[in-house]
Amino acid sequence: MPDRGNEILTLPGIGAYTAGAIASRVYGELMPAVDGNVLRVLTRLCEDGSDISKERTKKEAIAWMTDVMQSGVQPTEAGAFNQALMELGATVCVPNGEPHCGECPWQDACGAFAHGTWDQYPVKAKAKARRIEEKTVLLLQDDNRVVLRKRPNRGLLAGLYEFPWLEGYVGRKACVEYVRSLGAEPLHIEALPEAKHIFSHVEWHMKGYLIRLADAGAGQLSEGLLVAKDEIQRAYPIPAAFEKYAGFVQLGIGAEEVRKQMDL
Repeated sequence: MPDRGNEILTLPGIGAYTAGAIASRVYGELMPAVDGNVLRVLTRLCEDGSDISKERTKKEAIAWMTDVMQSGVQPTEAGAFNQALMELGATVCVPNGEPHCGECPWQDACGAFAHGTWDQYPVKAKAKARRIEEKTVLLLQDDNRVVLRKRPNRGLLAGLYEFPWLEGYVGRKACVEYVRSLGAEPLHIEALPEAKHIFSHVEWHMKGYLIRLADAGAGQLSEGLLVAKDEIQRAYPIPAAFEKYAGFVQLGIGAEEVRKQMDL
């Protein structure tokens, strides 16, 4: 186990707050542990309107607290100092409702107390609403194989495999035309239940079609790969976004059975 904060920070799963907490409490290093409670105290103390959801604001708080600790905190007190500041935010400068300013040891130095502006800090910008994207997922299969295509090596779900899809909600005719553009011949098409997958910044709203392909037309495709159904799980990682469709494609079942399995 490293005994310096900057080395602890290199360990997997360790962020600035955890590194500071360990380094100060275990090794007496003058390294701050800045969590949400501490950020709230500091922004009210200084009437700082910086957005606390931004990494820059957190880094500036860490730098400021580092200077404070190095200018007046003894190594034996480093852990207690960090703990006291976190407790101040958790029990006095509270997140919900009016803070208990009468109990605060920093009352005389606090700008928010002096000007009655505690309810204006901290500032945290509202998260942007997720973008909605509509897609029509196509489950193209013959008796033993299904069509997959690989996503680009950069961007969302980079390098994983997916079922072919078309932008927006499209009808049967457009799906058939797309299949024929691949060099395959559709024999039968069934509508499948809708599905939804939520990413941090976007939602996929999906409808699907199960399309049976003629063996003769499935030999060569202008786009995508023909993959044996029993090979999908072992060799072709498919994102969880397509999970609802992946199960019944591997089983090769029809739309009515799909509805039963999805309780629709």
